[in-house]
Amino acid sequence: MRNTILLTGLLAISAGIYSDDNKISFRPGAKAMRNELRRLISVGTEIKAAETIMVANAFTCKRRTNDDFLATDVDSNDSKMIQRRNFLLCEHTEVAPTAVTKSRRWRVAIVNEEEKVANILVNYSLVGE
Repeated sequence: MRNTILLTGLLAISAGIYSDDNKISFRPGAKAMRNELRRLISVGTEIKAAETIMVANAFTCKRRTNDDFLATDVDSNDSKMIQRRNFLLCEHTEVAPTAVTKSRRWRVAIVNEEEKVANILVNYSLVGE
């Protein structure tokens, strides 16, 4: 069993799935995170490949069909709404290091057109007391 896990890890590393080139820097703000994601996932990338990158970076993802998504940033009036679109919804929450600070949450919509990335939208918020 241990050898199987080791072999799987080595194959993933050699395939580049877990390389530093695919490591996401969790940047505060929707625009900064969108730019970071676009560094790794360009328009035209296969949705499955985009999902692999997101999951490898601690996002949980699920496909949404004919759904809506509001891209916005904490304390910002700048927003973009997509309606009745197919997208991969990925979420990640970074738990606050202390009780005084708030956790950071990123919700990402990777717009899916014919199983390829058409756009990336981000919703960034602070959560917690």
